[in-house]
Order: sequence, then C-alpha cells, then structure tokens
Amino acid sequence: MKGCAFENTHPNSDPLEQRIAAELWRWAFADEVVRDEMISQREFACDLEFYLCGLLHIIPQAQAKGLWCDGVIELEIAKFNRTTFRVIGVAYLMRNDTCGLAPFELEFYFEKRRDVVTRHVNFRIHPDQNPNDSQYRANRIEKFLENRPRQDRDWAIAVTITPEVA
Repeated sequence: MKGCAFENTHPNSDPLEQRIAAELWRWAFADEVVRDEMISQREFACDLEFYLCGLLHIIPQAQAKGLWCDGVIELEIAKFNRTTFRVIGVAYLMRNDTCGLAPFELEFYFEKRRDVVTRHVNFRIHPDQNPNDSQYRANRIEKFLENRPRQDRDWAIAVTITPEVA
C-alpha cells in the first residue's frame, strides 16, 4: 500500500501475527469499497484460522476439550480507536469427530499505529452446544453472530494474551 509503512519493532515476532496486523492496518487505511473485498479474501481468513488454532492450543481449557479450528467465515472488522481492532466471525470448531460452529471475537491492541506487534489480544469464543444440528445453514450462522455473548463472563472462553518480551 502506497505511503503506508508497517513498523516491526520486534524482529523475532511471529510472521503470522505480522501478516494479520499488516492486513488490519491495510484495512484501516482503505476506502469502504476496498474494505469489503479485503475481508472476503481467503488469505486473511486462512491466517485467522491458523491463529485461532494456535490460541486454542495454548489455552488449557481448550486443550482439555481437544478443540481446534477448521476454518473461519462471516468476518467483520471494526476499529475502536487509532490502535485497536475487533475481528468478529464464526469458526468451524472441531472436537474429536464433531464439527460445530462457534462465534468468536479477537481484539487486537497495538502500542502505536502501523505496529505489527500487539500489546495484547483479547480472545473470546463460544462453541455451539448442538454441533450436529444443521450446522452449515446460512441463517443459523447469522443467528450465531447476532446472539453472541456480550459480556466476558458469558463466553465459554474469554482470555487476554500478551506477547512475550524478548
């Protein structure tokens, strides 16, 4: 993107996190028409899928349940202020031989604009209680997003992740 430099103040930071951060900043500086196209790009959804897998792998509650992400859909991005983004979506959440839907939120907090390393990330996810109940219908996915929890205490998992300082 012309005129938009991304600062990597931590050369040992995760390349996946750097790609997600760069995409969020590109989205922030794009006009409305381009924003919708950016959200629907498969690369961004794929990056988020792998990011969620990594989070589920390090969260003891998710580890105990054997949860992992097998894709993300219906993404939305919102910018709260100059350095904070919220990504909302629905994940295909796997557990053993079952696949269910799970609304999720990721809030990315950056120290400064155009930074590629987060200060911290808030992660929330709420697995479907009936994973084999017509899980792929579009109207069901919309209801998942509309009815997602609003308070941290109402999510199945709500954690804050802070990067390790090297």
